[in-house]
Amino acid sequence: MGTLFARYSSGLVLALTMAAVGVSGAANRESGNAKQEPGKPAAQGGAKPNARVFRVFVGGRPLGSEEVAISETATGMTITSAGSLAAPLDISLERAEAVYSPSGEPVRLSLEALVKGDAVSLTTTFSEGQAASKVTQGGKTADKTDRVSPRSLAVAQGVLFLGSYHGLARRLVSAEQGTSLKMYIAPVGEVDVSVTRVGEERIQTTEGTFDVKRVGITLPAQPQSAGPLTMDVWLDTKGGLLRMAVPTQSLDFVREDLAAVSTRQVKVWRDNDEDVRIKASGFALAATVSKPRPPEPPADSDDDSDERRDPDPPDSPEYPAVVLVSGAEAGDRDETIFGIPVLGQLANALVDAGYLVIRYDRRGVGQSGGRPESAELEDYAEDVRGVVRYLRSRDDVDDDRIAVVGHGEGAWVAMLAGKREKRIRALVLMAGASVTGSELLLEEQQNVLSNMELSDEEREQKMAQQLTMQHAVLTGVDWDKVPEPVRKRSDTPSFRSVLEYDPAEVMKDVQQPILVVHGDLDKEVLPHHADELVAMARARDKGRGAAALTKLPGLNHLFVKAQTGAVQEYAVLTDRTISPGLPRTISAWLGKTLPSS
Repeated sequence: MGTLFARYSSGLVLALTMAAVGVSGAANRESGNAKQEPGKPAAQGGAKPNARVFRVFVGGRPLGSEEVAISETATGMTITSAGSLAAPLDISLERAEAVYSPSGEPVRLSLEALVKGDAVSLTTTFSEGQAASKVTQGGKTADKTDRVSPRSLAVAQGVLFLGSYHGLARRLVSAEQGTSLKMYIAPVGEVDVSVTRVGEERIQTTEGTFDVKRVGITLPAQPQSAGPLTMDVWLDTKGGLLRMAVPTQSLDFVREDLAAVSTRQVKVWRDNDEDVRIKASGFALAATVSKPRPPEPPADSDDDSDERRDPDPPDSPEYPAVVLVSGAEAGDRDETIFGIPVLGQLANALVDAGYLVIRYDRRGVGQSGGRPESAELEDYAEDVRGVVRYLRSRDDVDDDRIAVVGHGEGAWVAMLAGKREKRIRALVLMAGASVTGSELLLEEQQNVLSNMELSDEEREQKMAQQLTMQHAVLTGVDWDKVPEPVRKRSDTPSFRSVLEYDPAEVMKDVQQPILVVHGDLDKEVLPHHADELVAMARARDKGRGAAALTKLPGLNHLFVKAQTGAVQEYAVLTDRTISPGLPRTISAWLGKTLPSS
């Protein structure tokens, strides 16, 4: 819910312009060079034997690709790359190269590209503790020299040469939490890279499941940024780059074979998990069912039959079931936010408490089909109803004890599903908002801007831009005042339904008992929303279900122990797990609300 700003703010254009490597005062170049078709790799004269294609996504949408090749010999390592990115970046990377010595010191970084039709070249050479850069754009050249550390990494500024981060991956393969590295961002300067977390994950593909290393890193805050830049890097056991993500800029750079919808990162798993596919409106939702293990036979039993080993024998118990609904922050079934699988961890804890739990990839995300840009909140609610119907078809589910738990925007979806589906017996609203989507987005933007180093005039200007965009979405008027990239992102049925959503109106028709749970350090959806939501629930007509409120002290929007609760703190949280108080609160309330017969 709290990242509606990141998804739909007019400020997103600022993040997308990070790729420009400009020279002060450079004029636009009149060029007769033909542009590379956006979104396709530049011609290479045939793919190199050791080349890998990486896809680039911004805001979950494919923007282009790079073909990256790595050559390692006795003389060192060379990374070469070429590719292109579509509008609004409009970049054709004709050739890029990063060269390292056998000892791992940078030797040279160079690139040639077209940025919006303007020829750009960069060459940085490293020698005797210095980085000498030459940038040419529009026929004008600028030179720059910086001091660098001996084993500083070399990467290009912005998104011009993402393949250069392969050098970082090689260095991270042996890194531990707390490690600090030096990285020269050509042609800007050298920065400190802090390793904030190191963990193991699994990736599931059509060919099987394998283990990978995931490393979280942080770069220092830059002018006009809301805080340090956080990144997640996935690599194989040899230090090969698999994926790199910049959550605050919605940027993802992922190896092509791992970008397929048949691939997913398995962050939380149990040995008896079931991967299932649930029929939806013309597509299927990919889901994971987790449940307690049935009681083991007596230890002295001599029965070694297949029936004894069957995980679902005919007399297996019927479990109360919980459907977990993710929010806008992350649509994967584990709801992974800044490396924390919020719903994956919650599912695990609820299973330990005796519940059968199902979680699923939202439509258009992960292994689920469908198109998210055309999906309204009501469509997501229909998906929840489809999951409930699936649960009712299972022999191991108690039909009369099915609850839906939604987080962030997922709380709104849960309310809509509860309004339509009476076979849902209880609702849990985690960090849900009590105001309309339009009001919430403005509140979020005000919170974000208050943490940025901007003048009052700049803040007012950005708020005015946001108001103009939202007015255009709701009325269809004044689109000419909205930048085209912002219009393409916001002029969708999905966003319109979010702006129009009014929880006060929906709540009137929700009959189920409701638990509202909120972290008292939530800075994305402020805690006052919890008070207002439960007041709405208690104001319903007689005969509706009871409503309860629990505020968990010291927890942020992710229900993780925090110091400030700010989004900027997520990347450096020492505790990467949800508080045990969350599943304990939910399971205790469900036990009272949906007692066994």
